[in-house]
Amino acid sequence: MKGAPPGPLPDEEARLKSLLERPFAPAEPMTRADVLIAVGLTLAAFVLRGIGLGQHSLWVDEGASLLFARADWSYLWAVLPQVETNPPGYYMILKLWTQLAGTSEAAIRMPGLLASSLAVTAVYLAGHRAFGRGAAIVAATFVALSAVQVLYAQEARAYAFLTLFFALGLWLVNLLADRLATGEPLGAPLVGLVLTTAALPNLHFSGFFVAVVLLVYALSYLVLRGLLKRRAMVAMGVAVAAVAALSMPPVMWAVGHMGSPDNPAGWMHPPTLSEGKWVFHQTFGHRFLSFDRPHWLPDQVPEGAVGKLFAPRRLAEGSLTLICLFGVWRSLRQKFWSVPALGVSIIALGVMFFGVSQTKPVLIERTILFGVPMIALITGYSVMAMRYSYFVLPAAVVIFVAQAANLVAYYPAGQKEDWRQAVRAMQADAGPGTAIVLASGPYLPVSVSTAVLLEHYWTAADMPPVYALPSAEAGRLYEAGMSLSPDLRPLTHDTLCPALQGYDRLLVLYRYPSQAEALEAPLAALNSSKTGGAQRDLLGHQVRSGVTCTQSNG
Repeated sequence: MKGAPPGPLPDEEARLKSLLERPFAPAEPMTRADVLIAVGLTLAAFVLRGIGLGQHSLWVDEGASLLFARADWSYLWAVLPQVETNPPGYYMILKLWTQLAGTSEAAIRMPGLLASSLAVTAVYLAGHRAFGRGAAIVAATFVALSAVQVLYAQEARAYAFLTLFFALGLWLVNLLADRLATGEPLGAPLVGLVLTTAALPNLHFSGFFVAVVLLVYALSYLVLRGLLKRRAMVAMGVAVAAVAALSMPPVMWAVGHMGSPDNPAGWMHPPTLSEGKWVFHQTFGHRFLSFDRPHWLPDQVPEGAVGKLFAPRRLAEGSLTLICLFGVWRSLRQKFWSVPALGVSIIALGVMFFGVSQTKPVLIERTILFGVPMIALITGYSVMAMRYSYFVLPAAVVIFVAQAANLVAYYPAGQKEDWRQAVRAMQADAGPGTAIVLASGPYLPVSVSTAVLLEHYWTAADMPPVYALPSAEAGRLYEAGMSLSPDLRPLTHDTLCPALQGYDRLLVLYRYPSQAEALEAPLAALNSSKTGGAQRDLLGHQVRSGVTCTQSNG
């Protein structure tokens, strides 16, 4: 017919059909509106993660990060693999950053804050690619408000980077799957997926498990979509081989350290199923990692069974569970396979961490950190799938209100160990003829990072000499601390008396009261008396005066 618009070309028809088969017809490529939304959510996450960034003192794990970031490059490559379970990737990033920004609390935590904020962008990309704009907004908002994500964003450790690269990997897997379905080139996203996945075990030893979960997701998604054919298998084979080659060194030395009898994390007990259930509660920030006891956020639970059912935490978790279960059911009915693949990956993540932790020291509490992006994506899909239901809006509001409430409750409770105040208390008790003795017990050796934390927070003109008496369990990391702290003087039970009898006063620093108890027997040989000290949560110090050596340790 004259004047009629031309019909779509065959390739355009195929593209239109593929878009219409997707739920909610996501816009491709991303529009300017999508870019603005993603940037806005990322900036909001940055602000939330920056609140109180430098308020709390560094704690012992962050002290280890600072210690290794100060090491020479040759140490990070040649010596660190012999004494530390974690690879040098994160420490290299931190070393470069601190040379520019310094080592204040806020500065040393800034890389993690940036990585965690960018993870919100990555989740938006993954959600938009898989489900469309609406689901992407819900998922990215979920991650931005996650108290658990904020917790690890405000730590000078590698975990925020793992979350970032994992979320990027989810996006790249979906991009590769779409290109396999349309026959487009795989080059750039395949290389990106290899580099992203290989970065995980090079940043932290637990990154190996996260990389395996990413592989589980990729295989599950391709199989469910019927895309695991010759081209896909060749691409996956090349990717797995490349990732294995780039990841093998850190994986091998991590396995060696975890199997060593002097692995300092060997104090951890295998978690039980009842403890494992709390991993889910971490989604809403109700349990935070503590080596002594969990940090609980306020949870006002009314009396009675009905009251408990409608407690804020249970209401939020119940709403999330119902929404996600509906989304999984809906996706199975529609044969939309990204959601079931995410579910399989979440199960694999929990099983791997929980199973390995039965024999090796792995903290399962961190599992939810890597599961949050997947839970957020399922939530985003599910909310959009229920957008015509009357109760979905109230349920979604409950989820986000609960997330925000937990985030508000987190900020004043974010301190793990107050080394700043502990060192100030020690300074008040120090004087002429004083020496500091570090206790090292079966939990984690204070000699690894305590020396650098003492130096970091000691504001007096001169710091007393520091001696370390390590336990047998602390051998590996004790060597690391000694090699990087030339002012740290070694002690053994045989050299205790000769080395310390020249001092009038000892300040005995310990983490956990059990470490102080472990020192009672060796310090008895000095015939000293306790004259004071202070205890601040997990940290404490004793003051011992009248040091004499009445017993031969030969």
